[in-house]
Amino acid sequence: MKEPRGFRNFNPGNVIISSAKWVGKVEFNSDGKFEQFDTMEHGLRCMLIVLRTYIKKRGLNTIEKIIPVYAPSSENNCEAYIETVCVLSGFLRDAVIGYEIEDMRRLIEAMCYHENGRPLPKGCFDRAWKLL
Repeated sequence: MKEPRGFRNFNPGNVIISSAKWVGKVEFNSDGKFEQFDTMEHGLRCMLIVLRTYIKKRGLNTIEKIIPVYAPSSENNCEAYIETVCVLSGFLRDAVIGYEIEDMRRLIEAMCYHENGRPLPKGCFDRAWKLL
């Protein structure tokens, strides 16, 4: 079975390519749409920083506010994404999510599962959190 694109790119959140100088970003991207990283932890660190910006600077602090910006309806079924993340994380769609390790673990693990159809490798989130 082929690895999901997010896992092949070490970008389990499927963060879109930008000019940002992310730690661990590969120099020559062969994907063309999504960022590629040298380790899964660097890809998760990027996702954590994106979500920290959403929560702390943009006021996007619920699943129903985060998902339509993170995964726009022009490319995704936002309602299905929201429902999946709610079920897997245990958060209600309008529950306020803080930028604390346990809230972020629940949110990111659920989002990455939706993005890739499988769980993150064991311990990967904790190693990424330590890189912040």
